[in-house]
Amino acid sequence: MASICYGINFNELCDVFQLGTLAGQPTVVEGGLLHRMYKLQTTKGTYAVKAINPQIMERQTAMPNYLFSEQVARIACQKGIPALPAFLAKDRPLVDINGQYFMVFTWFEGKTLPPNPAPLEKCRTVGALLAELHHTDFTSINDGVPYTVQPCTVDWKTLAEKGERCSSPWAYALKDNLVSLAEWERISDDAAKNLNCNLHISHRDLGQKNVLWGSDGSPMIIDWEAAGYTNPAEDLVETALYWAGQEVGEVSHDSFIAFVSGYFANGGTMIESWEDALLAGFQNKLEWLYYNIRRSLGEETGDANERALGTAQVTLTLKSMMAYSEKMDCWGCWLHLVQ
Repeated sequence: MASICYGINFNELCDVFQLGTLAGQPTVVEGGLLHRMYKLQTTKGTYAVKAINPQIMERQTAMPNYLFSEQVARIACQKGIPALPAFLAKDRPLVDINGQYFMVFTWFEGKTLPPNPAPLEKCRTVGALLAELHHTDFTSINDGVPYTVQPCTVDWKTLAEKGERCSSPWAYALKDNLVSLAEWERISDDAAKNLNCNLHISHRDLGQKNVLWGSDGSPMIIDWEAAGYTNPAEDLVETALYWAGQEVGEVSHDSFIAFVSGYFANGGTMIESWEDALLAGFQNKLEWLYYNIRRSLGEETGDANERALGTAQVTLTLKSMMAYSEKMDCWGCWLHLVQ
């Protein structure tokens, strides 16, 4: 597979989105795992430009997903949630300019928090925002077709063998965990079936990296491209764990409880089964693991940097899933004491 080639003509982009004339060299914004981001200064203002990964746009589902997720962001913004939807050009939030797709946003001057356990007040704030999002009426973009979360079924053994042939550093770890992967698939699929009776549209990736904090302490939710249907309980548990520091190791009890308490204090959805919510949490991790294995093997991209990023994410995701499995019962005990 060929290397990823981004074709970026900022002058033409300014014309299409009517941003004015460039006033300086665009600068790279670091931190994205899938796309390229730039800060753009023009005669009309300052903007954030997302150049979409061309490999992602080759998927048949990519365009419908982007259009839907931006509808979600726009409705959330209209309802008073601090959401940052993309500009529209030609009535679309995603525009093809000479084969390269772009999204443009108003520049919000703010900083993200590191993935460590977040300050308690920040946790309560984002927990309250998640509750507000779960109560937002998205019926205007519901096509009436019943939606269910699809099971994750992957031939992990074949992928481990491919990794061995390529001398991938994660191959043996994957092979050693084949039994666990099969079990995680089974229990998460069973849990998802139980949760499918109550699905709602949400951001679905509301970790620290996707909330900017202004100098006055105000939050802004960005990167809505994962928005879609999820069970509120699963969404709450997964997001609370992000803000409690799961990605860097030990989960902070205080940050976790602050997040969940902020959610319920703002009228968050009452939870019927914490166990199913925790078990279903394996599903997104399995999907992310599968994507990064393919990325590492060059099946998603031939770009060396992308493959290296995929390789690193495979190792991190496997470790995260093992830790998740070991700590679920403990987190379940915390949750039963909150609601």
